[in-house]
Amino acid sequence: MHIRDCRLIPAGLVSVLCLLVAAGCTSSDAPAPSADTPGEAPLAEAPPAAEGGAPPLVVTELFVDVEAEPDEGSPPLSVQFTAIVEDNTGAVECEWDFGDGSPKKKGTSPMHVYSTVEDYEIIVRCRDEAGVEGEGEIDVFVEEE
Repeated sequence: MHIRDCRLIPAGLVSVLCLLVAAGCTSSDAPAPSADTPGEAPLAEAPPAAEGGAPPLVVTELFVDVEAEPDEGSPPLSVQFTAIVEDNTGAVECEWDFGDGSPKKKGTSPMHVYSTVEDYEIIVRCRDEAGVEGEGEIDVFVEEE
């Protein structure tokens, strides 16, 4: 995507679009907002760019994908869980709620055994060393075969 004339974009979007597409336009390329434009608050300045590059991205939430192997079967069902965390800024700590009332467990790849026939919703909450958090969930089905 390439923006050729930033003056065609509403002033409130120019800074955001310039950051996203790195088209080289600046807020000075955009028309000044008129006094009668309601609801447009000025945007905060972007963080300074790294030398020769785009401004650093600010991560506000981790994306957590959860895998369970197997995710269904008869009891006792041993399940290997894995949390795949994206956008983290360093070490990650995860805490698992296995949905069966058992104590929560920490780690990115815990094993858990289900002994009762039921459908379980498993939730994992992760946090990186910068304090950014995210969560993921998966269902496990324990049934008689």
